Amino acid sequence: LTSSLLETVPNNKKLPLADIAASTVEIRKVPVLRLEDVMERIPADLPIEYLKVDVQGLDLQVLKSAGDHIRRVEKIRTEIANLEFYKGEGDEQRGTEAEFDEYLVSHGFRFQREFGIGPGRAWVDKIYLNTRPPSER
Repeated sequence: LTSSLLETVPNNKKLPLADIAASTVEIRKVPVLRLEDVMERIPADLPIEYLKVDVQGLDLQVLKSAGDHIRRVEKIRTEIANLEFYKGEGDEQRGTEAEFDEYLVSHGFRFQREFGIGPGRAWVDKIYLNTRPPSER
């Protein structure tokens, strides 16, 4: 039911249906782009009103890959995995809610609201708003 660049934690019994919903059945190498590479192709005079990130475990890394272009975004919605569902070490480790909050606040965003989508907040979507005036983006 899901795909990720990360392997799942084997025999994860913390989530109902985890073995069916998201267990690693195949590993493939796939090409990826940094968000910065995508955003730099959007003309600087065009506002970026909304950015949605939901990449099954590497959401914080994707946001960080936007570099300084993140300041151009008005609203960000991102998924945060609160349970250790995917394997990952170092740069491939899932971000915690505190790390998301710290990173986005340090880049001029403030938390607006959240949507709990997994049992016991296993996953949660959070929305952040850019606090900079449009002229400073």
